Amino acid sequence: MKQPYRMLHSLLAGIVVVGFLAVTTLAEPPRTSAKRPAKKNASRATTSPTSASKSPASSKASTRTGNSVEKRPEPISKERAEAAVRFARRHHSELAKLLEGLRKSNDRHFQTGLRALTRDAERLAKMSERKDDRYPVSLELWKLDSRIRLEIARLSMSPDQNFEPRLRPLMEKRQAARVQLVKMELQRTTERLAKFDEELKTLQSGSDGLVGSEIERLKKMMAARVRLKSSREATSNETAAAPKKRKLSKSKVSRPANSPTTSAD
Repeated sequence: MKQPYRMLHSLLAGIVVVGFLAVTTLAEPPRTSAKRPAKKNASRATTSPTSASKSPASSKASTRTGNSVEKRPEPISKERAEAAVRFARRHHSELAKLLEGLRKSNDRHFQTGLRALTRDAERLAKMSERKDDRYPVSLELWKLDSRIRLEIARLSMSPDQNFEPRLRPLMEKRQAARVQLVKMELQRTTERLAKFDEELKTLQSGSDGLVGSEIERLKKMMAARVRLKSSREATSNETAAAPKKRKLSKSKVSRPANSPTTSAD
């Protein structure tokens, strides 16, 4: 009785973490039984060419298996995984418990769920760091989505005709959060359009003056560059001439002076 319960728990966690598409894993057969025939057929294909020509499907299956192993995404780092789990514990403790149980029972589902959770947690964390005004609504929408997925996963394993009282309040709250988020996006877009409209009017109203001022600005900039270039050249010339001056001064100091002859000599 313990093993079926663990399997149901694993499937439930996979559905909740991955999302609505993970409901299909309930009807998914065990993958271990599907891999063994493919390996046998692959070994036969390497030993006997005739058997390989008779069973092309087995060789294709082994190729698909090899490609899936090669294209498997890299595991998430320990720091990112811990941050994602902390995020789940803070905002949906039941999801965090399911994810911890999935770590021991099904590593494939755990990695997939952890990747999805990390993506959402990091997206919301960036919104919080930017002090985005949409962050509270986006966070509430994520929590409602997560709770709805949990309820749908439970209903998928044990269908219940009276599921509406459990799902309707959550879906109504999610709908209200979506409306609020769209209104905020509309407000942001309206403000951006107003800025573009103002900039367009400025460009169209004084195009001649703006072009003239831009040309004057470019002239000043080019003149400043010319002055800077000439000053650098003068400095470099002085730097290059300095060693020659020092050599000449040293040679004058070291040259012996013609002393006048005395009467004693």
